[in-house]
Amino acid sequence: MFTPVQIPNGAFRTGTLECPAGKRVLSGGGVLNSSFLTLQESHGFDFDNAGVHHSGWLIDVQNGTGGDRTFSVFAICATVS
Repeated sequence: MFTPVQIPNGAFRTGTLECPAGKRVLSGGGVLNSSFLTLQESHGFDFDNAGVHHSGWLIDVQNGTGGDRTFSVFAICATVS
């Protein structure tokens, strides 16, 4: 799975991608398509909240300069028994 995230010049953004229901995240990451973008954090999440299961990937990105940009978050999800 793969999703783009818009990030304005000088901004900080968190991008998340959640696995489909019944799937769990195995791995993931981010694609930064500019040297002006800095990856601050990248990790998976897997938890239950109010009886709903959430599993996916999160990345935090800083756009230091150079105009508006796009980065992408990806997650590898599978059925786990």
